Formats: sequence, structure tokens, C-alpha cells
Amino acid sequence: DYASSKMAAANALKKPVIAVAYYSMYGHVHTLAKEMVKGIEATGRAKAELYQIAETLPSEVLTAMKAPPKPADVPVLDPFELGKFDGIALGLPTRFGLLPAQVKAMMDATGALWAAGALRGK
Repeated sequence: DYASSKMAAANALKKPVIAVAYYSMYGHVHTLAKEMVKGIEATGRAKAELYQIAETLPSEVLTAMKAPPKPADVPVLDPFELGKFDGIALGLPTRFGLLPAQVKAMMDATGALWAAGALRGK
């Protein structure tokens, strides 16, 4: 019918939403992730939402490492929300050639989403 075809046409024109999730201890990758958002949106073909990956280190350790505070204007990613996005872009440093434990913890929390197929194709 006319209403459902109109709705299908509107959905076809809807821009995909990409989650740009990053982990940054000292702010360098945060700067990179903001540029990723700008690049995605500059295409005019997608919308990007910026999220930080949750910190797992205790505040005493971060203080001892002289890590600055995390940006208050960037929400912390809830891994269970990843299924709602059309795509996922990750910004992360490496630690001795490996991804940081904070990113691994976030990815480990997505097991149920993977099992349900909610992250397929993202």
C-alpha cells in the first residue's frame, strides 16, 4: 500500500549511523577519533557518533601514570548498544603490538550480540 511504500522509501534515504568508539589514555587517539567522525560525516553519506571505551584502570593507577581526565562531553560506550549501529569504527592505540585491555574487555562484553548475529556485517 501507499503508506508502507512511502515508509520504505524514507528508510532507504536514511543515512547509516556509524559508532566511532575509541580508547585513549593521553588524548592522542581521542583527537584521531574526532577526525574519523569528521571524515565520515564529510562524505555526506553517513552520520557518526563518538563514544569512548570504558576505562578499566583504577584512578590511583591513572594518577600515577599522569593520565589526564577523560573528556566529559563524550559518552562511554555501552557495548550492548553496538547492535543498533549500521557500522562500527574503532580508534585504539597498541600496547606492545596488542590492543589495550580496555578494548578487549569491551569486545569480550559483546559475546551475546555476536551469538545473536546483531554485529554481522558491521
